[in-house]
Amino acid sequence: MESEEILVQKPWQCHENDCNADGTWHMASYWCHPGGEFSVDLFTDGDHEDIEGGGIPSWEDVEEAEQEYFRWVAKAGRDPLHQVSRCCSRPRERVWQVQIRNMIGRPRIMRGRLNGRGEWVGVNSLPGYVLEYLEAQQEGFGWAYPRTWEDLREEAGANPDVKVQTIRGIAGQIWMKLLIRVTEPYPQPTPSAIRQEARRVLKQK
Repeated sequence: MESEEILVQKPWQCHENDCNADGTWHMASYWCHPGGEFSVDLFTDGDHEDIEGGGIPSWEDVEEAEQEYFRWVAKAGRDPLHQVSRCCSRPRERVWQVQIRNMIGRPRIMRGRLNGRGEWVGVNSLPGYVLEYLEAQQEGFGWAYPRTWEDLREEAGANPDVKVQTIRGIAGQIWMKLLIRVTEPYPQPTPSAIRQEARRVLKQK
């Protein structure tokens, strides 16, 4: 074998009282390395332990461990190893109204609100996918647009998913309001959706 690769992954519980993992669940990754050597990464955190080839779990062992995990998920409504969450959650389109202030240096993203209605939330409470869409960069305790005010106006005007609502001066300051249409990657599924998906997986096994 010329490159290392994961042969199999197996969920397991440590049952340690001081474990901070949800349900004390972990995912072990079993690796094969060049030269025929094997290792296990018990927590899939990059910390490997060398093992003999006989220490690789069989497919039957893996299947049994997966069923045990899915039974736990179906009861708890939580998916700490993220094995079913994405199956019961789909990306969805969101519209956010954001307010940006022209400041010395770079424009600062000040606040936003979902669907342009309701209460504003501060920039540090905006979802990560909104800040990522705006290419925001952390600056002190806030977030800034990475280019100039003129660049922001030009790029916003040319983007079909962005609507420039207002640009106005207030008390000597220049503000811009934008409506942006952005995809929320994977909303957190409800416990009932997680339970339902886990039960569906168990029926297929």
